[in-house]
Amino acid sequence: RVAVRRIMTNPLRFAALCAERVGRFMLPARTWFVQAGLSRTGTFSPGYLVAIAINMGLFALTAFVGVLAFRTRDAALAVGPILVFCHMGAYALTYVSPRYALTVTPVLIACSGLALRTLLRRP
Repeated sequence: RVAVRRIMTNPLRFAALCAERVGRFMLPARTWFVQAGLSRTGTFSPGYLVAIAINMGLFALTAFVGVLAFRTRDAALAVGPILVFCHMGAYALTYVSPRYALTVTPVLIACSGLALRTLLRRP
């Protein structure tokens, strides 16, 4: 009840918090990088920056597949992007803190492969 009351008091703030979580879910787990000794708390090591670029690329290619599916009205092609972005949205809206990428990484990689295949076949 307290959470619903806070959301109803300021729905724009809640939407902004959800958008922030979506952005954070697209990033690799900083705690893992620190625990693995690949980064220090409060820093962006070169390896972490590379991991961010790879993650953002995977999400961008998945979004491209979603746009392509919408344009061609291909329901089968839309399955991957729907799984990825609805999954991420559900976690953001419920404000759960999962290790999100583990659950959809195979779908992200598959969608990225489809996107790259499509892009390479274009004239």
